[in-house]
Amino acid sequence: MNAGESLLYKAPKEQAANCPFAVNLSGQWTAFGQYSGKLIYISTEGANLHVCEAESLRSVNRGRRQGILVVFLFICGAAIGLREDDSMNVFDIIGPVMVGPSSSHTAGAVRIGRIARELLGEQPVKISVLLYGSFARTYKGHGTDRALIAGLMGMHPHDERIPKSLHLAREANIAFSFDSTIDTPPHPNTALITVWADSGKCMVVQGSSTGGGDILITKINGMDVSFTGQCHTMIISHTDSPGAIAAVTNLLAHHGINIGNMKVYRSAKGGDAIMVIETDQEIDKALGNILENLPRVTNVVIIRPI
Repeated sequence: MNAGESLLYKAPKEQAANCPFAVNLSGQWTAFGQYSGKLIYISTEGANLHVCEAESLRSVNRGRRQGILVVFLFICGAAIGLREDDSMNVFDIIGPVMVGPSSSHTAGAVRIGRIARELLGEQPVKISVLLYGSFARTYKGHGTDRALIAGLMGMHPHDERIPKSLHLAREANIAFSFDSTIDTPPHPNTALITVWADSGKCMVVQGSSTGGGDILITKINGMDVSFTGQCHTMIISHTDSPGAIAAVTNLLAHHGINIGNMKVYRSAKGGDAIMVIETDQEIDKALGNILENLPRVTNVVIIRPI
């Protein structure tokens, strides 16, 4: 590395097998792109793949003020221009750090399972999974069953215990079952998870793996929602009534929490409702408890980026 550069991530060169593009790692400069106003590039050094940060793009990019960020992603000779408001995570290039074989059928499935576990808030004792589309056709070969159970047990996509998760679940006296359906899925890689805790609490979560390890949660207990789990996220169940949303947002503002994105879903006027709030700052448990004690709020789940 040169002066002014710092190593962000280091992995064996074989990690590039997860890359969705056919990257040629024989060259010193394999790819580069923009992330948070900094130059991020990937190169090889010996047996390792390096993801590094260089100086700010502002010092090398004169076209930024005209609204176009002249930064290019060089992969297999292709050049892709990014607008000023675009950002690119380095893992969009090399894929997630994960136990394979598939970023969508394995890493994404782990994350769906983890979201369901976070929403349940307890150790599961019984799990029922309905698989749609390609999940239903290939789940055994691609390890989707093991990945979902691993996520529901609290594992991350890179956890080396994932291949043994079914055995570990049986050892923990967690009952589980998988079924498939030929019904048209909302997305080809979709799982509908019903999970129970020893307390009797039950949670039904529908999620889809959208590629590259990314996911989209689309239903909670039958109610339409939409969030990815990539941000600090709060799932706030409440009764639909005047002032409920204002009470939550005012409290967040009072504690210096900035809302990056917020959506509200409800079953019917005056019925059950869910706020999905993504914030720039982490929400601690103490603030979550204060939110849960607000009038008309029935439950608060805090999900850290998964």
